[in-house]
Amino acid sequence: GSVTGRFGDKSRTIAHELLQSDMVTVLASDGHNGRVRPPTLRQTYDYIVSQYGEQRARRLMLDTPAAIIQS
Repeated sequence: GSVTGRFGDKSRTIAHELLQSDMVTVLASDGHNGRVRPPTLRQTYDYIVSQYGEQRARRLMLDTPAAIIQS
């Protein structure tokens, strides 16, 4: 939600500053509630692809989380 602006401009700005500084290791959802606050991971993935490239989106949202689970 921060990346796509769902939580407001301030959160979005900070999220993008962190992404631009390559200070983000994983992008994920904390999954509070499927109805009130659903995870929008596909929307976020597509946005990261459009802004930062598919390799980075895969690393942040697929490869690194998979490595964490495996370890």
